[in-house]
Amino acid sequence: MTTNQEILQSAIKSGSRRDLLESLADDSRTRVAFFQSESDRDIYYSRDATASPYSPIVKLFLSGVRANIDIGRIYRNYSETNADMGTVVLCGGFFYEDDGLSSNKSLRELINEKFRHRGFHLVSTSGLKALMRRDFPLYEAPGPNVDITLETPSTPGTHDGFHTVHRLYMATAFRILRNKQNPGGREGVAALLVDNTGRILAWALKNPAHPALHAESSSILAYGERLPADFRIYSTLKPCAMCAGWITTLSGGGHLVYYGQNDTTYAAARTFLDLGGGSKLLDGRRHVPGVRGIVPIYAGGRKADVTLAEMLDDAYRQYRQPHRFRNQRRGTNDLWSFRPDAVAQDPKVSG
Repeated sequence: MTTNQEILQSAIKSGSRRDLLESLADDSRTRVAFFQSESDRDIYYSRDATASPYSPIVKLFLSGVRANIDIGRIYRNYSETNADMGTVVLCGGFFYEDDGLSSNKSLRELINEKFRHRGFHLVSTSGLKALMRRDFPLYEAPGPNVDITLETPSTPGTHDGFHTVHRLYMATAFRILRNKQNPGGREGVAALLVDNTGRILAWALKNPAHPALHAESSSILAYGERLPADFRIYSTLKPCAMCAGWITTLSGGGHLVYYGQNDTTYAAARTFLDLGGGSKLLDGRRHVPGVRGIVPIYAGGRKADVTLAEMLDDAYRQYRQPHRFRNQRRGTNDLWSFRPDAVAQDPKVSG
């Protein structure tokens, strides 16, 4: 899989103070964000003047510079997106200052007065799609031309309803996970990105080498564009705050995420998907409304007494105890789990 060093080599470009200042002109509508490094005293900045679907803060964390520098402060000239807040929560792991929404004029003054003699590095994510496609190659084929937005029950005996369709995609995600995961590895989540006709647009596994390369976010990076309307994501684990932020920010509308296993950690508690009703546990219990999940069948044809989700949840709870975020600041609202001032104690625990 892609290493953090490969991402750094792809992401860090030659920058300059003049280039950053031009992006912050009074008549510019370019979104800009930059880190103040406390270790090497350099400035790392990003912008979205191009057609990139990713916001500057997301690109800064994706670049991998976090692994090499201590970040003292983040400056930005735009309001945070759901993707920004979720990414900072999962990739933060440090105490930093967010300077809040600043005007272009105030940022130019700051750069000229305080950072005049710093080194400047431009961060880009233009090469990430190729890296993700290399890790997760996709066989280009037409989709089955089914309306993936339907959830009609299967007909007993024939299993021709759309409940079965959703179970097939989830089973595919689990099969990929079983086939591709390295023995003893930590790539323990797989995800499929599917359009509204059932065509698989991208797939991915979690990459433990980088805190932002979860299965869902990596599949979005492999797709490399703003997400289409009415897409579906099938993930073996409930999306965390970061992935939920990405999905809700980049969505063309009408999205839904099916997941095969609950994430009992605080990294996935009350995410933007939860608040908007944009995700469902693919549960196999009959009293739960919606699409029924997968019930394992043992050798000889006997059905298990519990669903696959329940079986995995039990194993997950035994393996991982819930991790709590600790707040940097006082007085935040009760949605603290995706605030940029909330820090994950262990960003490795979630999908």
